[in-house]
Amino acid sequence: MSNITKDDIFKIHESLVDSFASNEQAKELMKKYNFTTAQIELTSLMITEALRQYHTLLTGEILP
Repeated sequence: MSNITKDDIFKIHESLVDSFASNEQAKELMKKYNFTTAQIELTSLMITEALRQYHTLLTGEILP
């Protein structure tokens, strides 16, 4: 049984993106490693997709 809901997955995605956008330490890391906002967004989407697949494996429910 998975305790992750669709809303939780979207909240995680938004909080990852928001934390990089508003956190000064995160901005410094982005500059240091030459990351773009698009790369952060893509990484967040990959994490979101992994959580979605994990949920599907555990429950059989396919989240949109």
